[in-house]
Amino acid sequence: MKKILAFLVFPVVFLLLSAFSLQADEPVLREHRNISYYPDAVLEKSDEYRKTQCLLDISSPQDAKNLPVLIWFHGGGLSGGSREIPALLKKEQIVLVGVGYRLFPKAKYPDFIEDAAASIAWTFANIEQYGGNPENVFVGGYSAGGYLAGMVGIDPRWLKSYEIEPKRIAGLVILSGQVSTHFNVRKNLNYSQPEYATIIDEKAPMFYLSKDAPPIQLLLGDRKTEWPTRVEENQWMAAALRAMKHPHVEFYEHAGYDHGKMGNCPEAFARIRRFVTKEELPYFSSTPEDGRKLDILFQAADKDSRPDDEILETVRLGLLTARSNKMPILRWIGNKYIWGKNPQNPEAIELMVEASRLSDPEIYYPAIYFGLSTTLEKTPEVLQAMIDVAMKTEDYYNTTGRIEWGCSVPVDKAALVKLLDPYLESTDEKTRNKAENVRSFLNDKQTWLKKAAEERLRKAKEAYGPRLNEFKDRLLSGNSASRLETFREMDENNVWLIVDDSFKDAFEACSKDTEPKVRRELASSVGNFMIWSVEKQSYMAIALLNGMLKDEDRDVRYKAVYFGLSTVRSRSEEQVAKLLELIVDDREPNLLRR
Repeated sequence: MKKILAFLVFPVVFLLLSAFSLQADEPVLREHRNISYYPDAVLEKSDEYRKTQCLLDISSPQDAKNLPVLIWFHGGGLSGGSREIPALLKKEQIVLVGVGYRLFPKAKYPDFIEDAAASIAWTFANIEQYGGNPENVFVGGYSAGGYLAGMVGIDPRWLKSYEIEPKRIAGLVILSGQVSTHFNVRKNLNYSQPEYATIIDEKAPMFYLSKDAPPIQLLLGDRKTEWPTRVEENQWMAAALRAMKHPHVEFYEHAGYDHGKMGNCPEAFARIRRFVTKEELPYFSSTPEDGRKLDILFQAADKDSRPDDEILETVRLGLLTARSNKMPILRWIGNKYIWGKNPQNPEAIELMVEASRLSDPEIYYPAIYFGLSTTLEKTPEVLQAMIDVAMKTEDYYNTTGRIEWGCSVPVDKAALVKLLDPYLESTDEKTRNKAENVRSFLNDKQTWLKKAAEERLRKAKEAYGPRLNEFKDRLLSGNSASRLETFREMDENNVWLIVDDSFKDAFEACSKDTEPKVRRELASSVGNFMIWSVEKQSYMAIALLNGMLKDEDRDVRYKAVYFGLSTVRSRSEEQVAKLLELIVDDREPNLLRR
């Protein structure tokens, strides 16, 4: 009987240990909720609203000890929202404090600023027992929360009653925040100026700027889609601080992100993480000279014979400011060090992870396609980078599809989908919906693509079918800028799904445009939408791209082959001869492989 029991016990213990090992990489968090940050003496004289609103939550790693602290004020225009812990920072070695504060219309100016100050004072006094370092406390917030962080962190009046000076704060994070007098403060105090007039008075963080302010990080969305004047006034603030010789000012604009999306922008929160944990910054250089060095290297005939350290360091420093097209550069790195290589170069993989965090699809797409999706080991860092890209791209077919392809092993797919949890738990409805969409795609790509294609086609026919002649005319007779804008509109609105051979004259006109960007866009779009991704390939499109094989621009030739001619399913002898002739003329390894 004892032998039988021993036989039964062993597999149970084994299963328990296996389950534990599978979860070992998942950080265990301690959560503390609904903590009042006002002293009892204040609360005894307070109304019920302050008692229920002025609470904070704390999230920290289970074994937290002496970690940096980030106090976080939520957004909502000072009239909405609720306390939150930033989901994209939960797994970091940071003690996070999510603060609730009183709101308009129940609150009056300056109630919410007083609440922010009280929560900061409480954190300095108590955070050590939650594993935080009281001498390494950062204060930040999104939108209206960024305004509060700026007011309390720059204007010394609010913390004075707690005998705390702003310079004790380790740093300020203002994420898409208003740094002039807040629009809702102006509204409730009956200011007479127009809505978007910039007011800088004693109710504005900018009013109190000095070189002695804490280190400041300003993170904004795309100025084309951000809250009106938000980017410009933050840029003004950064310029003013630098003119004052402030020792540490960071200003970043995130292309493609509007005000709402900035609350869950992976690139922005990666920068916040580095700022708070004091990682070395920046990974990429913004110096034009580094970009020029990369241009020289990339055009060098002997670039592949250079030392690996020299190549990777030059690409890392020069990627952002190089004038060369970013996709071929990252394709070169991916093919040289990662795709099909064993062992794979860890520094090249790190470069691709960092590139994937940027907001430019011309950078993060090749980082995924030629790099991270082809890694042999899908480390937690690689998986996180891929899921963050899946959340920010709308290109499901190419980008998210490539991510799904790269995680075809079931254990990798499960780990990837698990990383959607913080997005699925977000307080932002759009973020949750996006995460649900990504999860559906990853779990059943073919069904998702079929439904999505049917819906895109229906919408394109309905909205743009009557306007096809307008697009033809713009491509036929427009200038370079007009053609690029037309291509952009066609891409963004799925007009390519209903394009047919009647565009022949318009496309031939574009193929002769003097601007290479027009010809590149034509080659990639015609190839992608009329040859590669369709069941019935267009002979007109094939003939057009054949004619572009002699284009003087190397990227035009490459795109004609990559997106179009290499995917033709039935090739004539003449077609094969043209491709062979191009290979002989170009002598480019990637083109030869394709």
